[in-house]
Amino acid sequence: MAYVDDVLGAQPMGGGQHVAIGTHNRVLRLGERQYLEVIAIDPNGVQPALPRWFNLDDPALQAQLRLRPRLLTWVARSTAVRIDSGALPVPVDIRPMSRGDFSWQFGFTADGGLIGDGLIPHLIEWDNSGHHPADGMTDTGLRLVGLRGFHSAPETISRTIKALGLAQQFVVRRTSPLQEAGLQAMIQTPRDVVILE
Repeated sequence: MAYVDDVLGAQPMGGGQHVAIGTHNRVLRLGERQYLEVIAIDPNGVQPALPRWFNLDDPALQAQLRLRPRLLTWVARSTAVRIDSGALPVPVDIRPMSRGDFSWQFGFTADGGLIGDGLIPHLIEWDNSGHHPADGMTDTGLRLVGLRGFHSAPETISRTIKALGLAQQFVVRRTSPLQEAGLQAMIQTPRDVVILE
């Protein structure tokens, strides 16, 4: 949270516990029904029977995150998550989730891992109440203006992004020889555009 505040000039707030999966979060509005989620294993939470989402149980990732926070992946809204998940390159298990007043269906990978090194989004379908978490978040004036990824096989990632109908929202470029796969979010702040990675 301190890292996000330092980079973007705004403190993530709200959020809460994901009791079933043993994580907790804070959130920061980035525009109309868009938000940044800071998520971590809840030290007071349960040890879930299945792997946690976003690869959070992986010791190598935990070591990286101790060095510095980073953008792991993104999540895209769906109105038919069971159908749309068929476009993903790996099978997912659609499970019901909830936090406070919010409930949704979410596509989990079998091992809890990221899809396409985090460049292919996980899919979420909010319940049909029409209520979205970002609707009640404080508007700090931050706006997501772009999302891009870097990968050694961008064509593979791009095919899936196109199949999901998200080619307008996400661009993927080829990595340079020494560059690792990664994700960047371009965020308009009151001062200028900041890249969060």
